[in-house]
Amino acid sequence: MSKTGIEKSVKLLWVVGIGVWGSMVALLWWHLYEAQTFAQASLNSTRLGLVSAIGIFWSLAGAAWLAKLKKTRTT
Repeated sequence: MSKTGIEKSVKLLWVVGIGVWGSMVALLWWHLYEAQTFAQASLNSTRLGLVSAIGIFWSLAGAAWLAKLKKTRTT
């Protein structure tokens, strides 16, 4: 079956989101080790945790979307 325009745009949005998330994790990880004070390291660590949590939820949303897509195609 061919994908609809909405399915293609949702997949593209998800892939772009994963790319942005990955680059943010890499940037924050680099800044974490470049911190010169404990306060900078703590702030960067907190940001890294928040960005990682967003990535987990973004991945779960993609998995839920794929499960829903498979369910609608089999019925």
